[in-house]
Amino acid sequence: MKSKKYKNITDENTPVVKRQSKKKPHPVGNIRIIAGKWGSRKINVIDQAGLRPTTNRIKETVFNWLQPHIHESRVLDVFAGTGSLGFEALSRGADYCHFNELSAAATNMLKQNVEALDAADDSKVSSQDAKSLLSLKAQEPMDIVFLDPPFDLDIYQLCFERLEENNWVKDGSLVYCESAKRFDIEAPSHWIVLKEKKAGQVCSRLFEVRLKNEQ
Repeated sequence: MKSKKYKNITDENTPVVKRQSKKKPHPVGNIRIIAGKWGSRKINVIDQAGLRPTTNRIKETVFNWLQPHIHESRVLDVFAGTGSLGFEALSRGADYCHFNELSAAATNMLKQNVEALDAADDSKVSSQDAKSLLSLKAQEPMDIVFLDPPFDLDIYQLCFERLEENNWVKDGSLVYCESAKRFDIEAPSHWIVLKEKKAGQVCSRLFEVRLKNEQ
């Protein structure tokens, strides 16, 4: 008895559904790591609204401020974007960096750059909004925190509060803030302003954390 032949269910009347492969974000440019073990290496970046890499001029200033503290530090980059600040910190001797970025495309590019730099053992990449991230209890506080949100996002006060409340910082931690000059940023009164510089429309500030229960 001959076996019955069945017509392929995909025929001229059935639309063909192509399986979508997960595409990697396509780099449209790059930024340079200034100094350290990856000095002069370039990392890929994508062109996306809201991504605003810290300029080399400002980055030089920031890391001159941080240089005495960067070695073997634990770093949190809350609005990582391109990862410019976090990768610079790792290059200059930080032990660990947690990159956090809300944009899925920018997060995927961060992961690609972590892989390209062979930095997976020294870093973590997460993708969520800053409020959600900082609402979580940190297992271990950070030595250095970068707060460089999109310039139209006035979220600094909330970040300061949650950094303290949820063990993201300890007494002596450093918090770097980059903001539009129009924002009047006030850190908690028990924190210390170590450095402040204005260049064009950008204001850079470095705070030292002093916890209330340490007073």
